[in-house]
Amino acid sequence: MESGIGALLTSSSASGLMETISAGLSPPEGVYRPGPRTVAVALSLSRNLCCSPEAKAHLLSHPAMMPALLAHTEGAAEAPRAATFASSALWALVYSGEKVKAALRRLPSAHERLTVTQSAIEWQLKEVARVGGMVAAAGGSGGGGKGSTGSGGGGGAGEAAHWLTAASVNVAALLGALNSTCK
Repeated sequence: MESGIGALLTSSSASGLMETISAGLSPPEGVYRPGPRTVAVALSLSRNLCCSPEAKAHLLSHPAMMPALLAHTEGAAEAPRAATFASSALWALVYSGEKVKAALRRLPSAHERLTVTQSAIEWQLKEVARVGGMVAAAGGSGGGGKGSTGSGGGGGAGEAAHWLTAASVNVAALLGALNSTCK
C-alpha cells in the first residue's frame, strides 16, 4: 500500500487529489453538495492517507483539511461512520506530531468542540442502548437485519453503537493528545 500512496503523491496529480478530497469534505458555497456516501469515501481516503508518513505533509499543506476533519468529527450524532473516519484521520495526523497538535490547538475552539463532541457521542451511545433495550424487550430485532451491509447510514442500533464507540475512542485520544504537552 505504501508504494501505491507514494506513487500517487509523486505524480503530477497529487495536488489535484488533495483538491478533490477537500472538495468532497467541504465544497465551496454555491457548489453541489456531495451526498453522504461521497463524504464517507472522501473521509475514508483521507484517513488512509493520514496513516502514511509520506502523505501527511501533503494533507497538512492543504489549509482546509484539518478544519474539515474537525467539522466532520463534530457530526457524530448525524453521521457516526463519517465522524469515525474523520476522528481517525485527525488522530493519525496528531499521533506523535507536536507540530500537528499545535496546529489543531490553533483551530478555533478545537478543544471545546471536541469536548462537546465527546459528550454528544456518550449521550448518543446511551440513547442507542436505551432504544435497543426497548426493542429487545418488545421482542424485535435491534440490529441491522439481513440487509445491513455497513455502508451508508442505516444499519440499526448495533451498527450505530459500533461507529459511535469507535468515534468516542478517537475523540478521547485526540483530547488526551491536546491536553498533553511536549516534555
